Amino acid sequence: MERKRIVILSFLVLTSLVTCGVQAEVESPACTYGEFLNDSSGFFSSPNFPNAFPPYSRCIWNITVPIGYIIKVSFHGRVNLGSPGNGGRIIITNITSNNGMEPFQVEGLHFILPAVYSVANSIQVTFTSLTSLHSGFNASYRAITFESGRSLMKWLSSVSIITFK
Repeated sequence: MERKRIVILSFLVLTSLVTCGVQAEVESPACTYGEFLNDSSGFFSSPNFPNAFPPYSRCIWNITVPIGYIIKVSFHGRVNLGSPGNGGRIIITNITSNNGMEPFQVEGLHFILPAVYSVANSIQVTFTSLTSLHSGFNASYRAITFESGRSLMKWLSSVSIITFK
């Protein structure tokens, strides 16, 4: 009778890395995959912030506030995700404040990012990275009334916004 060994590996965060035709799974211990944030306000950040985030990270935050509220996400200070397409990326789904386009995505270096507003009482924020050496981001969220968010969006649509490149 032949004996077989079975090895089961489980990680909280797995991403694929393909180098020279070899595929490997890389663990990102600083991330909690599929973390649920259910308070009326809170904070989240890229792994190791303000130090460099690890390469091949994947973090997902599912944020839910009480029914009857929407979510305002604010980025604090400089957001440094490295070069677009080769560094980190933040994607926020179920939002309204990206000129009606969904999802909100950001890459690169930004000294100021606008607040992001949800459509309903829940959003998903995903952070992925290919390389490290960049400090990432620090953000907060809080529940606001739908009416205050709608008033703010109406005001924002009535003003001219100047973009610096």
